[in-house]
Amino acid sequence: MFMDEQGTVSVDLLFAAFIFLIILGYMSTLISDRFNTVDRSQELVEARNLAENIAGAINQAYAGENGHVIKIRTPDRINNDDKYHVEVNSSGVLVVLEDRRGLAYIIPQKFSKTYDNLQSSTIILSPAKEYVIINKREGKGDNWIVIIENNQKS
Repeated sequence: MFMDEQGTVSVDLLFAAFIFLIILGYMSTLISDRFNTVDRSQELVEARNLAENIAGAINQAYAGENGHVIKIRTPDRINNDDKYHVEVNSSGVLVVLEDRRGLAYIIPQKFSKTYDNLQSSTIILSPAKEYVIINKREGKGDNWIVIIENNQKS
């Protein structure tokens, strides 16, 4: 009888330990998923913030009339991710991070990536670069926003 009681206790202990390990594994997976969700949300917030900052600079250059110049610098990374890019066109400013996107709207305008030969285009901004945003009036009186990379060392 003494042997049966010890065997019963050890089986109960093994069963309880097994259940505890299953619960612990589930909780660690759940916590890891929550941290990943927070990290992805932080990236999206930073992407949206960058889009808003660039849209604000574009709107400020547009409001400043002909010849107004604004300089901006794109960050090296967005929440530890340096594989992003920014697309600017008459619809707005879009920051693309893998499958996430941050969008900011702007005053509709004509955009060009060259100063001398104005042509409507989508402008792509890369990480860790400085850009110059220029309001240029065309001969017909239309204002264009020209965004070019600033190659000067400042």
